[in-house]
Amino acid sequence: MSGQGKEVFSNTRKSSSVRQFVFGLLPIICIEFIVVGVIIYIFVPKGWPLLLAFALLFSLYLYAAIIFTFMIRSAHILSADELYLRMASWFKCRLPISLIAAVEQYPPSSYPKTDMIGVMLAKEGETLYCLSRKSDVCRIQLTEPVMVKAPAAEDRKSKRGLVREILINVDDPERFMQRMSGLAAVKGDLYTNGSTESNVRVAAESIEEVVLPVAQTSGRGHFFGRDEAALPVAHTGVDTTEDTVGGVAGAGEGAGAILADSPGIRSCATVSVEHAGAGLEAEVGGAASVG
Repeated sequence: MSGQGKEVFSNTRKSSSVRQFVFGLLPIICIEFIVVGVIIYIFVPKGWPLLLAFALLFSLYLYAAIIFTFMIRSAHILSADELYLRMASWFKCRLPISLIAAVEQYPPSSYPKTDMIGVMLAKEGETLYCLSRKSDVCRIQLTEPVMVKAPAAEDRKSKRGLVREILINVDDPERFMQRMSGLAAVKGDLYTNGSTESNVRVAAESIEEVVLPVAQTSGRGHFFGRDEAALPVAHTGVDTTEDTVGGVAGAGEGAGAILADSPGIRSCATVSVEHAGAGLEAEVGGAASVG
């Protein structure tokens, strides 16, 4: 943790291609600096012209060494109100925490073409790839599009564009996800955050996936606000007894148990299961009386 509540998350120290490039280039820079210095000493007149030439040479090569060293010291910076994304000197972007909808560890199925040192910095649709390798990838989903300065994967001449999600590397993804859990919604096993309304909707949709097919076989397609055509009970041959109702309720309770593993929606899942069981029992009971 650095000063003023900021935390640094390196993103290139595990990138073997970047490290090989930097540590292979730095000795070349040092050797070139010595060779050019000897040439300047031989051909430049003594006095202030020689001192000026050496000063310019030293400044130029020092700047180059700092730039290349910064490649392996690249890091994202997280503070209480923003996430500052950096990829060496190639990419910089400040994201207010209010714009971050969710964060998750995400292994992409495909990647854009890498450059000569293995870095992927490109826009593909509404996705920005800001990666130094293909491991330890985290996806940041945004509440609204943001303008970024990065070349498009299909047209390198396009240098700017709007994106809704950003893929980044973090050398310590577990620590990054843990810190982000207190600021934004984090998908996965570590944390689930969000409003009560969204949690209720997720719970209802998950239970619907389990219970709806069973409810439709009972002869009625009306469930969870749906009214679909279905065969009468007498034509389906389904046993509309208490065992059927109990089996369906058990399925709903099983879905609720699965959802209860996520602390953010545990209470909402319980309420949704109760409503689902009561609604289904009324539906099946009505169908049985009609039959």
